[in-house]
Amino acid sequence: MKHQQNKSRNWKEYYQKLNGTPPRPLLLKALEMMGEDLEEERLAVDLGSGVGQDSLALLERDWRVMAVDNDPNAFDMMLKNLPEKYFDRFIYFCGSFENAYWGSAHLINASYSLPFCPEEYRETVWRRIRVSLFPGGWFVGTFFGINDDWKTLDLKTKEEVEHMFRGFDIKYWLEEEKDMRTATSTDLKHWHIFHVIAQKAF
Repeated sequence: MKHQQNKSRNWKEYYQKLNGTPPRPLLLKALEMMGEDLEEERLAVDLGSGVGQDSLALLERDWRVMAVDNDPNAFDMMLKNLPEKYFDRFIYFCGSFENAYWGSAHLINASYSLPFCPEEYRETVWRRIRVSLFPGGWFVGTFFGINDDWKTLDLKTKEEVEHMFRGFDIKYWLEEEKDMRTATSTDLKHWHIFHVIAQKAF
């Protein structure tokens, strides 16, 4: 049986499932591609940071991190996992993307988060992401394709995603379609995902 989107998605249960998991492979791949040729003061924005596994990976690599998530349960779990030694390089905003403010950034990480942005704010949030990245800055994130089962989210064609990255050099692109369980369901869901690593033009 195919998994249908649950509009009252249980985010607390989802975060509990993710608590203690490793960082997303896409972020680790991007960090490997960047190498060590980065500014000493490196700022990353983690949009939809959840329990903070990606934020923690960045902090461990000497980045300053601003994490954004609108669920206080995620914030509580993140703080429990965050060593005190990182507090001076870490900022957390508990709220929606459209209400978050961040300055110029060297990296914006948006793992499985932007498709959940409400329709009326999608263009504004994406424009802010593009503008806030320094020339040569990196975007790492995932988008849902039009064949994904979660039809009420922001689903895009390949061409639409490619168009979003005009003025960027796409360093890595992977389109996946597969049937797989979600973190909180035993039913199968059809996933259609674009994984993107891109560098803004200098």
